[in-house]
Amino acid sequence: MKNQLKDQLTYSDLGGHRHLRRYVLATLIIVMLILAIIAYGFWRRTQERAQFSGASLPLSNIHETQTATALPVDDEDQTAAFTPNPPIATPLPPTPTVTAEACPTNPDEWDLVEIDPGNHLKRIEPACVYDGLTRTVAWSLLAHMGYTEAEAAGMMGFAEIPNWILTLDERTSVIKGLMEDGQVVDIELEQRSFHPDYRNWIVHDTSPPSPAIAYALKGCYLTQSINDGQIEAWGMDFPVVCVLIFDLNTGWGVHAIEEHYYTQQSTWTRRFAQFGYDSQQSQWIYMGWHPESTIGEGHTEYETAREYADEDRVLAAGLAGVDPWNTYWLKETYGFPIYPLPDEWQSFSDQAEIEFFIDAFKAYYEEHLFERNSQEGG
Repeated sequence: MKNQLKDQLTYSDLGGHRHLRRYVLATLIIVMLILAIIAYGFWRRTQERAQFSGASLPLSNIHETQTATALPVDDEDQTAAFTPNPPIATPLPPTPTVTAEACPTNPDEWDLVEIDPGNHLKRIEPACVYDGLTRTVAWSLLAHMGYTEAEAAGMMGFAEIPNWILTLDERTSVIKGLMEDGQVVDIELEQRSFHPDYRNWIVHDTSPPSPAIAYALKGCYLTQSINDGQIEAWGMDFPVVCVLIFDLNTGWGVHAIEEHYYTQQSTWTRRFAQFGYDSQQSQWIYMGWHPESTIGEGHTEYETAREYADEDRVLAAGLAGVDPWNTYWLKETYGFPIYPLPDEWQSFSDQAEIEFFIDAFKAYYEEHLFERNSQEGG
């Protein structure tokens, strides 16, 4: 038996010398490697224990967390403030900091890209330019959700109300506008009457009432023409203008100035609003809407436009490279709800109040706006 095992593990050469067989030799090599790995692992484990017992982990976010959660200290004993431990001698390499390029504020650095063949309204690139337009649109939505225009401007971080009527000598303005078919025509814009205490709600007849307004971008254009290689500016305050769909849904319009109220039913209406880019302030300004293109009751396209209004807004905004802007988007993005409606708001039907609002708007404009604008212009 002993000789049999010996013959299995070894063999004799011609000179009578015994040698390990190859498979035995290979097995011994493998066992030695395993033992070496185990020994190395045990040694590394011992080294790690020694390091961790006397130093903090080399991760900067751990120090930040410890600092943020440290116990408060008295103002008189600032020396008790938490000081994080330094990292161990071999910290992880720092993560490179990527600095995003600032969005260009000069329209000369923008590109106006074709949206759809045959449509002369364009999409602006880079898309970050729309961030400023989005902020002005949010301001406009808030101004139809019960907030005064000044309150809405403050909520959106504007130093001044972004409403063109505040710099105009008249409440209507004629501008040169670009149509989708490429025609440049004179169009009259109408602005909403202004009063610093005016609150306006456009709401669905739901419980509780919900805002009934929505915007969608149609496209933008440069306020200049190129004739025979020469650039001809149109004499506008804004080098770039964007056209937006503005849908006012069926519901109620509620108006308030101080203790005066009036409520009226409203029907679905589509307006086309213009927003101009002010290069000096680097922000977008609400200019007004074009009455002649408004789609209201009696318009030949009224029923179709009303039926497919939601789809139209999604399609138009998608082609222009943005999302539709409505009050649900506003709440999700900025967290602003509707301003509380007055109690019994549906009962404010006194026709005499209409005259109060008309007189209040006219008086404020003539006393504060027209006089100021005339002086600035003179």
